[in-house]
Amino acid sequence: MKKIIAILAVAVLAFTGTVNAQKFGHIDAQKILTAVPGFQASSDEMERYQKEKEKQYLDLQTMIQNNYQKYLAEKDALLPSIKASREKELQKEELKLQEFGTETQQRIQQKQQDLMAPLLKQIKDAIDIVAKENGFAYIFDITQQGSLVYFDGGIDVTDLVIAQIKKASAPTIGTGTTPTPTTPIMQNR
Repeated sequence: MKKIIAILAVAVLAFTGTVNAQKFGHIDAQKILTAVPGFQASSDEMERYQKEKEKQYLDLQTMIQNNYQKYLAEKDALLPSIKASREKELQKEELKLQEFGTETQQRIQQKQQDLMAPLLKQIKDAIDIVAKENGFAYIFDITQQGSLVYFDGGIDVTDLVIAQIKKASAPTIGTGTTPTPTTPIMQNR
Protein backbone atom coordinates (compact mmCIF):
# COMPACT_ATOMS: atom_id res chain seq x y z
CA MET A 1 0.00 0.00 0.00
CA LYS A 2 2.83 2.39 0.87
CA LYS A 3 4.40 1.58 -2.49
CA ILE A 4 1.21 2.53 -4.38
CA ILE A 5 0.91 5.81 -2.44
CA ALA A 6 4.55 6.61 -3.20
CA ILE A 7 4.04 5.83 -6.90
CA LEU A 8 0.89 7.99 -6.97
CA ALA A 9 2.72 10.83 -5.22
CA VAL A 10 5.53 10.68 -7.79
CA ALA A 11 2.99 10.54 -10.63
CA VAL A 12 1.09 13.55 -9.24
CA LEU A 13 4.33 15.52 -8.83
CA ALA A 14 5.40 14.62 -12.36
CA PHE A 15 1.99 15.64 -13.72
CA THR A 16 1.95 18.99 -11.92
CA GLY A 17 5.52 19.56 -13.07
CA THR A 18 4.43 19.14 -16.68
CA VAL A 19 1.37 21.31 -16.23
CA ASN A 20 3.44 24.03 -14.60
CA ALA A 21 6.24 23.79 -17.18
CA GLN A 22 6.65 27.20 -18.70
CA LYS A 23 7.98 28.09 -22.12
CA PHE A 24 10.84 30.53 -22.29
CA GLY A 25 11.70 32.50 -25.37
CA HIS A 26 14.24 35.12 -26.29
CA ILE A 27 14.59 37.86 -28.86
CA ASP A 28 17.29 39.99 -30.42
CA ALA A 29 15.74 43.42 -29.92
CA GLN A 30 18.25 45.17 -32.20
CA LYS A 31 17.38 42.88 -35.10
CA ILE A 32 13.67 43.45 -34.49
CA LEU A 33 14.05 47.23 -34.20
CA THR A 34 15.83 47.51 -37.54
CA ALA A 35 13.08 45.42 -39.16
CA VAL A 36 10.22 47.63 -37.98
CA PRO A 37 8.64 49.64 -40.80
CA GLY A 38 9.48 53.26 -40.12
CA PHE A 39 12.78 52.54 -38.37
CA GLN A 40 14.92 53.82 -41.24
CA ALA A 41 12.80 56.96 -41.62
CA SER A 42 13.05 57.61 -37.87
CA SER A 43 16.78 57.00 -37.94
CA ASP A 44 17.25 59.35 -40.89
CA GLU A 45 15.10 62.04 -39.24
CA MET A 46 17.08 61.70 -36.01
CA GLU A 47 20.37 62.04 -37.84
CA ARG A 48 19.12 65.11 -39.75
CA TYR A 49 17.84 66.73 -36.55
CA GLN A 50 21.04 66.03 -34.64
CA LYS A 51 23.21 67.47 -37.43
CA GLU A 52 21.01 70.57 -37.55
CA LYS A 53 21.37 71.14 -33.79
CA GLU A 54 25.12 70.50 -33.90
CA LYS A 55 25.47 73.07 -36.71
CA GLN A 56 23.51 75.64 -34.68
CA TYR A 57 25.81 75.01 -31.71
CA LEU A 58 28.97 75.28 -33.80
CA ASP A 59 27.72 78.48 -35.46
CA LEU A 60 27.09 80.05 -32.05
CA GLN A 61 30.47 78.86 -30.81
CA THR A 62 32.22 80.36 -33.87
CA MET A 63 30.42 83.69 -33.38
CA ILE A 64 31.55 83.83 -29.74
CA GLN A 65 35.13 82.94 -30.67
CA ASN A 66 35.13 85.67 -33.31
CA ASN A 67 33.84 88.20 -30.77
CA TYR A 68 36.57 87.13 -28.35
CA GLN A 69 39.29 87.47 -31.01
CA LYS A 70 37.97 90.92 -31.92
CA TYR A 71 38.03 91.89 -28.23
CA LEU A 72 41.64 90.68 -27.85
CA ALA A 73 42.69 92.73 -30.89
CA GLU A 74 41.06 95.93 -29.49
CA LYS A 75 41.61 95.30 -25.78
CA ASP A 76 44.64 97.56 -25.27
CA ALA A 77 42.95 100.56 -26.93
CA LEU A 78 39.72 100.33 -24.90
CA LEU A 79 38.80 102.49 -21.94
CA PRO A 80 38.63 100.49 -18.69
CA SER A 81 34.84 100.86 -18.44
CA ILE A 82 34.31 99.65 -22.04
CA LYS A 83 36.83 96.87 -21.48
CA ALA A 84 34.91 95.66 -18.40
CA SER A 85 31.62 95.90 -20.27
CA ARG A 86 32.95 93.84 -23.20
CA GLU A 87 34.40 91.20 -20.85
CA LYS A 88 31.04 90.94 -19.11
CA GLU A 89 29.32 90.55 -22.48
CA LEU A 90 31.77 87.79 -23.49
CA GLN A 91 31.04 85.97 -20.23
CA LYS A 92 27.30 86.20 -20.96
CA GLU A 93 27.88 84.79 -24.44
CA GLU A 94 29.91 81.90 -23.01
CA LEU A 95 27.13 81.14 -20.52
CA LYS A 96 24.59 81.32 -23.36
CA LEU A 97 26.65 78.76 -25.31
CA GLN A 98 26.74 76.39 -22.33
CA GLU A 99 22.97 76.73 -21.81
CA PHE A 100 22.35 76.21 -25.51
CA GLY A 101 24.50 73.06 -25.41
CA THR A 102 22.57 71.64 -22.46
CA GLU A 103 19.21 72.55 -24.00
CA THR A 104 20.26 71.05 -27.34
CA GLN A 105 21.18 67.75 -25.70
CA GLN A 106 17.79 67.66 -23.98
CA ARG A 107 16.00 68.37 -27.24
CA ILE A 108 17.96 65.66 -29.04
CA GLN A 109 17.06 63.15 -26.34
CA GLN A 110 13.40 64.18 -26.47
CA LYS A 111 13.37 63.91 -30.26
CA GLN A 112 14.88 60.42 -29.98
CA GLN A 113 12.15 59.40 -27.53
CA ASP A 114 9.42 60.92 -29.70
CA LEU A 115 10.64 59.06 -32.78
CA MET A 116 11.22 55.73 -31.03
CA ALA A 117 8.02 55.55 -28.94
CA PRO A 118 5.72 54.35 -31.76
CA LEU A 119 8.32 51.82 -32.94
CA LEU A 120 8.82 50.43 -29.45
CA LYS A 121 5.05 50.17 -29.00
CA GLN A 122 4.81 48.13 -32.21
CA ILE A 123 7.54 45.82 -30.93
CA LYS A 124 5.92 45.41 -27.52
CA ASP A 125 2.52 44.71 -29.07
CA ALA A 126 4.04 42.11 -31.42
CA ILE A 127 5.91 40.42 -28.56
CA ASP A 128 2.69 40.27 -26.52
CA ILE A 129 0.81 38.65 -29.42
CA VAL A 130 3.60 36.14 -30.14
CA ALA A 131 3.87 35.23 -26.45
CA LYS A 132 0.11 34.68 -26.06
CA GLU A 133 -0.34 32.79 -29.35
CA ASN A 134 2.59 30.47 -28.63
CA GLY A 135 2.15 30.00 -24.89
CA PHE A 136 5.34 31.69 -23.68
CA ALA A 137 5.51 32.62 -20.02
CA TYR A 138 8.64 34.73 -20.50
CA ILE A 139 10.43 36.30 -23.43
CA PHE A 140 13.84 37.76 -22.69
CA ASP A 141 15.88 40.25 -24.68
CA ILE A 142 19.33 38.72 -25.06
CA THR A 143 20.84 41.99 -26.29
CA GLN A 144 20.35 43.82 -22.98
CA GLN A 145 23.61 43.64 -21.07
CA GLY A 146 23.16 43.19 -17.35
CA SER A 147 19.50 42.23 -17.33
CA LEU A 148 19.95 38.62 -18.46
CA VAL A 149 22.92 37.05 -16.78
CA TYR A 150 22.75 33.58 -18.32
CA PHE A 151 20.57 31.63 -20.69
CA ASP A 152 20.81 28.19 -22.15
CA GLY A 153 17.94 27.05 -24.24
CA GLY A 154 14.64 28.68 -24.73
CA ILE A 155 13.27 29.44 -28.14
CA ASP A 156 14.44 32.31 -30.33
CA VAL A 157 11.23 34.10 -31.30
CA THR A 158 12.89 37.04 -33.02
CA ASP A 159 11.63 36.01 -36.47
CA LEU A 160 8.10 35.39 -35.14
CA VAL A 161 8.02 38.92 -33.69
CA ILE A 162 9.31 40.43 -36.95
CA ALA A 163 6.67 38.49 -38.90
CA GLN A 164 3.97 39.74 -36.50
CA ILE A 165 5.11 43.35 -36.94
CA LYS A 166 5.05 43.01 -40.72
CA LYS A 167 1.65 41.35 -40.56
CA ALA A 168 0.29 44.17 -38.37
CA SER A 169 1.66 46.87 -40.65
CA ALA A 170 0.63 45.27 -43.96
CA PRO A 171 -2.04 47.09 -45.99
CA THR A 172 -5.54 45.78 -45.51
CA ILE A 173 -6.53 43.82 -48.62
CA GLY A 174 -9.78 44.80 -50.30
CA THR A 175 -10.36 48.01 -48.36
CA GLY A 176 -7.93 50.18 -50.25
CA THR A 177 -6.53 51.46 -46.96
CA THR A 178 -3.10 51.28 -45.52
CA PRO A 179 -2.22 51.50 -41.86
CA THR A 180 -1.35 54.88 -40.42
CA PRO A 181 2.34 55.78 -40.51
CA THR A 182 4.24 54.55 -37.49
CA THR A 183 6.73 57.35 -37.39
CA PRO A 184 5.51 60.86 -36.74
CA ILE A 185 7.62 63.54 -38.31
CA MET A 186 8.07 65.97 -35.46
CA GLN A 187 8.34 69.69 -35.89
CA ASN A 188 11.73 71.17 -35.13
CA ARG A 189 11.91 72.47 -31.63
